[in-house]
Amino acid sequence: MIVKPLIETKILPDGSKVEFQKYKGGATSVLRVLEKGNKKVNYPKNRTVRMALDGSALYVIKENNTTEYLGVRFLGSERESFLKSLREKKKKKSVKQKKEAPNMLDKFLQTTSPVSLMRLSPFMPIDKVSKNSKIYKDFLKNKGKVHRETVYGEVGTEKVKITTEVDSVILTMQHKALLDIIAASSDKDNTEIYKVLNSQNVEVGKEILITISLYEISKKLGIEWGSKTKDNIIKMLSEIAGTVITIKIKSGKTTHGVMFQIISNLKWKDSDDHRHDKIQIHFSSEYSAYLQKNMALNYTNRINEITSIKGEGSGLIKAIIYFFITHQAADNKKNQISFAKLMNAVGYPINNDSDKNENQKRNRMEERALSYVSKYKKELATFNIAYNKKTKCFTYGGTDDIVFVK
Repeated sequence: MIVKPLIETKILPDGSKVEFQKYKGGATSVLRVLEKGNKKVNYPKNRTVRMALDGSALYVIKENNTTEYLGVRFLGSERESFLKSLREKKKKKSVKQKKEAPNMLDKFLQTTSPVSLMRLSPFMPIDKVSKNSKIYKDFLKNKGKVHRETVYGEVGTEKVKITTEVDSVILTMQHKALLDIIAASSDKDNTEIYKVLNSQNVEVGKEILITISLYEISKKLGIEWGSKTKDNIIKMLSEIAGTVITIKIKSGKTTHGVMFQIISNLKWKDSDDHRHDKIQIHFSSEYSAYLQKNMALNYTNRINEITSIKGEGSGLIKAIIYFFITHQAADNKKNQISFAKLMNAVGYPINNDSDKNENQKRNRMEERALSYVSKYKKELATFNIAYNKKTKCFTYGGTDDIVFVK
């Protein structure tokens, strides 16, 4: 004897009328949707979709070996248009993902600095190098190299092996300000792509080339023009060119490393009146490619505020500002970081090996750093940065006029 399956009609929570076929043993299949409902249903996250024999799709939830039908996603007659819309969305998403990286020249003109060179800054939080400082003593101990480890990764600098004219140097906030001003002074008239060719005249890379007035640089740096101004600016640029920067960033178990010089070449001419002298600065092909591929910031309209901070401890304050502006504050929330973690992040030592007592070492350096934070409280506040003495934490509320560029 053939037992016919039982056909029954059910009303789902969304008001849909659905025809089911029930077999012996309790198994069921969905035949067709007779009527689509329109009631609102709070669908759980663990819902799935099951197809009916007529091509309709239903939301389903399965718990404790029981299947519950919640509502109709689309009718069989709607299936083709629904699938077509899904394909269109997928196609648009694919096109968006394959969107080309910004043009190298445009990216340079639109930005001031890569984010990673500010979070893992090779520029130490000082304006001038003191031979009595721990930063300088560590530099000598490491044989003319700077190496720091932070929660963001590792950063180091060392002398270019083939360079003999430039001694190993510590890059400071003065070097950083110089690069910022050059980047901010770039435009389509003074900046171009320079193709690097090998001995067979084959292109092996592209550099950003900017031609700029040394006198204009000095004005923007706030340096009074004198007989040695030009030489001092070229010396700083040569120190940057003579330094190799290494950055290592950990992502899970993988470490991504990159090594480059920011500047590869400098060219200038001497004249009787140095105020008319211009210099050609070649940003290396490695750095230019790195800038193009990585997240960068445009804070050109705030550079003057940063470079105008001067006096004892100003280097630390600039480093703090550079660090914080690489972060975006969430809506109605402020980024927060402890004093000790921030000092580690910007490379400011809060102990001094010359002191015999360990507590004394830490206290002296901490007190000095905190006195600088108090001294430049107003300058930090203009960037929405504040220090809470009770919690010993810095907070950052974000800024509206600093732009992130992918």
